[in-house]
Amino acid sequence: MILEAVKTVKGAIIAAVIVGVAGVVGTLYVKNLKAGWKIEELNLQVSNLQNDVFKEQIRASGYKIVIEQLEDTYSKIEKTRRITADIDKEINDAPPEEDGALAPVLRRTLDSVGRMLANP
Repeated sequence: MILEAVKTVKGAIIAAVIVGVAGVVGTLYVKNLKAGWKIEELNLQVSNLQNDVFKEQIRASGYKIVIEQLEDTYSKIEKTRRITADIDKEINDAPPEEDGALAPVLRRTLDSVGRMLANP
């Protein structure tokens, strides 16, 4: 049947148009498939990037908590150092008449403890 249609010029033209249209449709179909695959690939990349961002946000939140805890600890240490310095000053500035027999030993002990705290 197709061979009979091709025998005439008109039939040959129609057959060529049909083959050409089929080729174009096939080409468009393949391009559409490739575009769909590319879209899926890009969607996967977006998903992976979103996961990476989420992981980094969690890590950053953890760092923030650690920093807050360190700042709180540092604040407590500084407060203790100020209190200790005030006590040391009060002891060292005490007049000699308030010194008892143990005063020199206590001063040396406090100085040693202060040095240990300053140089762990």
